[in-house]
Amino acid sequence: MFKMFYWLSVTAGLMLGLVPIFYYFKACVERDRMGFSSPYSRAENAKNFSNPGEHSVYEALKQTVDTLVGPGRYFLSKGSLILKHAPGRPVPTCEIDHLLICRFGIFVVETKDWAGAIRPSTRNGEVVVRFANGHEELRRSPISQSASKVAFIKRCQPADWRVESLAVFSNPKASLTSGLPKNMVLLSELESYLRAKNEEPMMGEMRYVDKEIGMGSILPHRDNRPGAAQIHRVAVQHARER
Repeated sequence: MFKMFYWLSVTAGLMLGLVPIFYYFKACVERDRMGFSSPYSRAENAKNFSNPGEHSVYEALKQTVDTLVGPGRYFLSKGSLILKHAPGRPVPTCEIDHLLICRFGIFVVETKDWAGAIRPSTRNGEVVVRFANGHEELRRSPISQSASKVAFIKRCQPADWRVESLAVFSNPKASLTSGLPKNMVLLSELESYLRAKNEEPMMGEMRYVDKEIGMGSILPHRDNRPGAAQIHRVAVQHARER
């Protein structure tokens, strides 16, 4: 009788111990399927990004929106998100550094690791970057760069939802001069920018973004092919060479 009770206790203990392990792996699989990062390994998260700046912006986005709306109540893409937005064109896909869907808006985030002073240009859709050695370069504005992506996502959503570009400069040596759009911010300004957006009311009857509807309208366009990001970049390069 004692042995039976002992082995029943051992079996029950093992089963109880396996329950949290089962749910741990289930949560990891589900988060990965939905595009969330694992909450347990920052080192593993970093492997999903092509440079440290993108990882820094991702971590800042995650930490801020965790505070504003709560963990698990928003969508934040992990690594590059490739969307099939223009079938039949030379470049049928677009690449989004970070896509954030939360109750106060959908944000197409472009990360730039430029180590210089950024100022407006006299040429539409471009900015000037001045480096520490005095050298200046004319570069495409990240807001202009993401305009077609934002337009595509807007077409998938209710008309009164907030869908915006957001350019984040991750390099500590970056600085922004006056005259640039307000949605171009330094990494250190990202939290205050999102807090202000959270407090800014949206127009329309609903007045908030439904995360599930937003995900359901955007993520079916995701390019899930192995090496999708590389395929996209090759297509972009070929289009430039024509």
